[in-house]
Amino acid sequence: MGRVAPDILEEIKDRIDIVQLISQYIPLKRAGRNFKALCPFHGEKTPSFTVSPEKQFFHCFGCGASGDIFQFVMKMENLTFPEALEKLAQQAGVELPRVYDGVDGDRDARERLYRLHEEAARYFNQALLSPAGEKAREVAQARGIPPSAWEEFRLGYAPDSWDKLRDLLKAKGFSKEEMISVGFLGEREDGREPYVKFRHRLMIPIWDTRGRVVAFGGRALDPDQEPKYLNSPEHPLFKKGEILYPYHLARKAAADMGYVLLVEGYMDAITCHLKGFSNALAAMGTALTPSQARKVLRLSREVILAYDGDDAGKKAALRAASVFFQLGVVPRVLLLPPGEDPDSFLRREGVEAFTSLVGKAEDVVLWHMEELEKAYSLSHPRERARWVKEMVSFLSPLRGSLELESYLVEVSSRS
Repeated sequence: MGRVAPDILEEIKDRIDIVQLISQYIPLKRAGRNFKALCPFHGEKTPSFTVSPEKQFFHCFGCGASGDIFQFVMKMENLTFPEALEKLAQQAGVELPRVYDGVDGDRDARERLYRLHEEAARYFNQALLSPAGEKAREVAQARGIPPSAWEEFRLGYAPDSWDKLRDLLKAKGFSKEEMISVGFLGEREDGREPYVKFRHRLMIPIWDTRGRVVAFGGRALDPDQEPKYLNSPEHPLFKKGEILYPYHLARKAAADMGYVLLVEGYMDAITCHLKGFSNALAAMGTALTPSQARKVLRLSREVILAYDGDDAGKKAALRAASVFFQLGVVPRVLLLPPGEDPDSFLRREGVEAFTSLVGKAEDVVLWHMEELEKAYSLSHPRERARWVKEMVSFLSPLRGSLELESYLVEVSSRS
């Protein structure tokens, strides 16, 4: 096995939560924001082995052993690094790159795709500042995104051209096949030159956890332009169910503020960041996945769901809560008025009103109890039985969780 690219190692660590991994070997007990246990690497009677879910790191104050998931498995199972890497990659469902004549062919292809996206981002950003980008600049400012934020979020404009982006990237040495694979180009049925798919759109770069551009979201600039949002398809660098936007910008703020504000769309996230809630992360409109939830918990185990205030948003919040339950975390829910999302509410009602909602965010279990109480007549035995059945089903992912027993005691005292 040749040298593995750092992004492959990061992908494996993003998919495997160190708390869950170590719990397969030794019993862990929560101690504040961390977990403690008797060290498995030396004999002791008082726990000095700690695991940090936020840093995804373990350390023993007794023998000095420390590291990430790879070092733990190496020490625990007496494996070499390549052996531990192969074991954890298989557990994470990550395919390790192949090696051709001593050269990592997959790694080279991935690096080319990173450069391809970087060149496109630079092109879009320059176009935004050009005379052709006037409409995009107007839309950005109308959405409350001032010029000072355009560079921070690397906003851009896709010119209304069927070939400019294609010709530019081709001149820089990228193939049509590469551009098609990441959704920059679309193929024509008659066999003519492929066409540029992002045209006359406000472009929003999507980053990976390390801040590298791996995809784009393009917002329509004309009312009759369809679709309203055109997003990159999945490709080797971009798995939508693993990306949170903008993770690398929210990392420090989440640690400083002590919680993560989880929203649905990238416009919600941008507005939150601009209004002082730089701990906001967006799942970009998809149902939250375990991979995304683990990334959230690497920043903080205190999570507030700030989803849309309609029925679809409430259902999405319950689905997200279920995912966090499986990881031993009970999030809170920020209750937005019907028809509002964080973007619209912050722009219409302001920071003070939104801050008030954050302060009133409810435990998701208590919130769901209250919602069900509105739906059922608990004075009737049959209705009460249905209420109990729904709550048992809702809480079922918490079974076996490290949090369950202490949480049930706590929630009982508050209800």
